[in-house]
Amino acid sequence: MTLQEVKQFFNDNAGLDDVKAYRAELSKVTVEQEEKILESYKKSQDFKSELDRAVTKGINTYNEKTLPGIIAEKEKAIEMKVRDELNPPKNPEVIQLTEKMKMYETQITENNKKIIQKEIRNMKQSLLNAKGIPIEYADLILVNTENLTIADIENEAKIKELITPSVEKLFAFGEASKIAKATEMQSRGSYTPQGSNSNTPAGQLTIEAYKALPHDERMKAQKEGRVNQLLGR
Repeated sequence: MTLQEVKQFFNDNAGLDDVKAYRAELSKVTVEQEEKILESYKKSQDFKSELDRAVTKGINTYNEKTLPGIIAEKEKAIEMKVRDELNPPKNPEVIQLTEKMKMYETQITENNKKIIQKEIRNMKQSLLNAKGIPIEYADLILVNTENLTIADIENEAKIKELITPSVEKLFAFGEASKIAKATEMQSRGSYTPQGSNSNTPAGQLTIEAYKALPHDERMKAQKEGRVNQLLGR
């Protein structure tokens, strides 16, 4: 029987169970044959093309579906980190401590202002008193204490430098007022003595006019003989 006749027999009797079973037996592949087939397929261009398609598909899927999510998560993490650095989370304990610190700083600032103002006032009164000016005039001397510190008021020379010009102006004004008043009283006293219990001769000062004069003017009045009666000469 030729090979062609065998093939024809199988084709003609393909529906018989024995033929089906035999064909199934012939179609079985051994493990060794399967491995050879796989190795051969892996070396083929078809396998390489399929592998490239699979890799490309995987990369595209990753870029389209997975990567955007990862990028979004990273961006969110960076955004939260920057936000926390610029605007740290508000911890109730930290807030309370911060408020206390602000309150203490305000109290210290206010206390320092009071100390500075008190020291400035004491210095003004001291300088006024040294010039024979009533200390009540201290309020007329304005000193800008806005930028002064506790260390500044400990520098006596610096504080005196701030206050002395105003004191000198007050002193000069007071001296000028005394001279004007004494001159007026002297003018009146030449005709009718003012504020004295006894008659004052023309040209002589009354005791009130004499007391109103500064020291230098008193000495001048004595030399001119305008206080002879007043001094008992």
